Amino acid sequence: MREIKFRAWGGEPARMVYFGLFESPWFPTVGSCEMGPDDQTPIMQYTGLHDNTKWADLSDKEREEWLRGPGQTAENWPGKEIYEGDILRGLIDFGPGGEHECTWKVAIGPLGPSVQGWQWNEGEEYALPEVIGDVHQNPELAP
Repeated sequence: MREIKFRAWGGEPARMVYFGLFESPWFPTVGSCEMGPDDQTPIMQYTGLHDNTKWADLSDKEREEWLRGPGQTAENWPGKEIYEGDILRGLIDFGPGGEHECTWKVAIGPLGPSVQGWQWNEGEEYALPEVIGDVHQNPELAP
């Protein structure tokens, strides 16, 4: 079963805030976030999936953040977590048509995570995606 957690985009200055099922970015226990629970605050759910980003491709800041967690090492790095609203880039093999680089936006539908309407399961070889941004911080990347 996947971990249930979320992120929200907003505040002053605008930033991404991460929180668990029984936490809220609108209470002081999570941080000093100037956000309010209104219809203007986009909340995105974690898909339970990870991308194909390698440890060597992370920035120093991303590596430091990962290593702060209990028991987390470079060797057990699973890839970046994928949330609703993320923009992914990867290759799809169209058989005789060859491989093509594609960009997708992630959504969570009734059957689970999907990219542009295609159901996607971790470990499937047709798409080894990489998170390249999200629709709030990088709208120019959206397909």
